[in-house]
Amino acid sequence: MDAFFKRLFRSLRIKHVRPYIKGKVLDLACGPGEVLSECKDEISHYCGVDINESEIAILRTTYPNATFHKADLEAPFPDLPKDFDVVVMLASIGYIFDQKQLLSQMMSHLKDDGVIVLTSPSPFGDMILYWGTKLGLFAPSGDQDKQFILYSKRRARLAANKMGLEIKKFSYFELFCNQLIVLKKQHSF
Repeated sequence: MDAFFKRLFRSLRIKHVRPYIKGKVLDLACGPGEVLSECKDEISHYCGVDINESEIAILRTTYPNATFHKADLEAPFPDLPKDFDVVVMLASIGYIFDQKQLLSQMMSHLKDDGVIVLTSPSPFGDMILYWGTKLGLFAPSGDQDKQFILYSKRRARLAANKMGLEIKKFSYFELFCNQLIVLKKQHSF
């Protein structure tokens, strides 16, 4: 049952980010490469970064025309191009402690007119997961206590402004349990 829901939630995340995935894509915490497998027709060049070496090895074999790097996103990124159209991170941003460094690195690899696309649990979704697990409705994943940051719409706007970004789109999905945040660089005139 858990595998079914994981696949369902992944497909729902992809459905919400798909309109923004195009051109040259940097996928952080790429996992098994759902963004690439589901959106390959819109992607001209794909670079995936993940900490899981065995996952990266499988992806390199499955997608020989794409680029993959094993890296810890708490550390400086590997040597990557600085001209991505999209930097995407699905359901992982809350696990990174130094948000300022992460967003700064995302921006440094983004073209001036590019976008950062994030999904994360909403504070409401986190509460549902917490109580659902406590009541035995959900199997414990072990990840609940690892989330450092949960973004509300207000917190996302404050963090974006502080980093020289603006919110292009903010929306909830999965019955308000998850959220999509699309950011772009602010342009000063």
